[in-house]
Amino acid sequence: MDYNGCVTIKIPFRDSFIECDTWEEAERILGGMGEFLPGNRLRSYGPWTDQLLDTFLHRLGPDQKAILRILVDKKRVTADELRVAIAVKNNQALAGVISGISKQAAALGIGARDVFGIENRRRSGVLSKSFFVSDEFLKVAKAVGWPNRIQE
Repeated sequence: MDYNGCVTIKIPFRDSFIECDTWEEAERILGGMGEFLPGNRLRSYGPWTDQLLDTFLHRLGPDQKAILRILVDKKRVTADELRVAIAVKNNQALAGVISGISKQAAALGIGARDVFGIENRRRSGVLSKSFFVSDEFLKVAKAVGWPNRIQE
């Protein structure tokens, strides 16, 4: 406690400390630090830990979660399949939902490509777009049993 009666939480990190003003802030930082903490037993897959996945999923809307469920289940899907699954009429609307996933990942310091990738193909002059789940996201999702677990 400091002289004002406020709590300061110090998290050892390398040869220094990270200071937090609240327990929530400390938990958020610890959740994102994963393998960097000495003696840490958290599973980590690339930038993902169990706790970071949980935080990420809680920030997403139902359509965004639906897209990720499909990607985890099928590994790769077309834009047409995703549009049907979340009932949007065109690729622009789908892009808005997918952009939300990317923005929520970025807010947690995670790159969009650590969640999913996009592949464009042109066959007979027709452009098709497909989406695939990143290996690390798939591993952490499977490790915690998502999307099959009851709570999200």
